[in-house]
Formats: sequence, structure tokens, C-alpha cells
Amino acid sequence: MARNSHVLAGALPTLVIAEAELSRLAGVQGVQYDIAPFGAVRSQSDTTRIFGYREQEYRLYAGKERAAGRNPLSIEKWRPVAPFGNSHHNYGAAFDVRPVSWPQGKSFQWAHDKLDAIVAATPTLGLRSGDYFNDEPHFELALPLATVRQMWAATGKSVGVGATPVVVVGVLAILGLLFFAVTRK
Repeated sequence: MARNSHVLAGALPTLVIAEAELSRLAGVQGVQYDIAPFGAVRSQSDTTRIFGYREQEYRLYAGKERAAGRNPLSIEKWRPVAPFGNSHHNYGAAFDVRPVSWPQGKSFQWAHDKLDAIVAATPTLGLRSGDYFNDEPHFELALPLATVRQMWAATGKSVGVGATPVVVVGVLAILGLLFFAVTRK
């Protein structure tokens, strides 16, 4: 599995299984990836932050394009981000990856190209790649959003709540143990 696949702990089980197989296939190609920041289950707060980051980065991109005499792409085409509630991420049904390890002597671009090569296998895993809507590092269950919403509702979780509460509880537990160890006489 990806080195930080624990961030999928709150995702739909079907997605977790498919991601594990995708990670195995990437490993066969010599590439290891991580789930990107904000790349798993997204809350409304996460989505708001992503929109803010995208806006800042877009201003830089658009300024460079205009300075070079080119017309920049629209922000939606340049980096698509679905509004909260309209993304498979909000229902534990999507993840984004970034290559983090590849054979010595090979480049990041080589690793990226190898990940692109495994996109052909995604339908057999029940996934689809974000390539079809200009979001290359994105993978999601190959299901309509309405179906994903129903699957998520069946888990009893709130929309956009997945691994984050688990991480918070884990950190609080560790802090409690540290406090106990320090204050114990």
C-alpha cells in the first residue's frame, strides 16, 4: 500500500481495497506514491482551504502567462476542484496521489509517466482516473456521485468526515499518555 495510505482509514472500504491494488501495480512499475495532502476524504473546511490555495497559485500562473503574451486557461480548466458536496472526495470515494520514490537515475517525470501507464488498469479495479477531466493525480470509484453518496450514507458518517477525527483522537490519546508519563511519580 502507499506509505501514507492510513489517510484512507475513513474512506469507503471498496476504495481502500482498490487503492491497495493500484499501489501494488505502481510498485511493479518501480514507483511508490503517497496520498497527496487533502487527497483523501475532504471536509468542507479542507475544500475551502483548497479553493484558497488554488486561487493564490492561479494568480501566479495567470500573471506569468500574461507576461509571456499568452492567455491563461480559466481557473476551472487549469486546476479543477469540485465544490463541497459535489466531489467523490467528500464521500470517501476518491484519492489523489503524488510519486515519492522511483529507481535511482530516473526522474520525477519518469515516475509520473509510469503512474500514467497504470491508468489503463483502473477500470479493472473499479476506479477511474481524473485524466478524463484534467485532474491527473486523481482516482475515484467508477460510480455516479449519487451512488457514492448512498454508499457513504450507509456508513452512518457525516459528509466529508473520515480519517481526520481518527487522527485527532489518536493524537489526543498520545498526548494523554505523554501527560500521564510526565506527571506520574
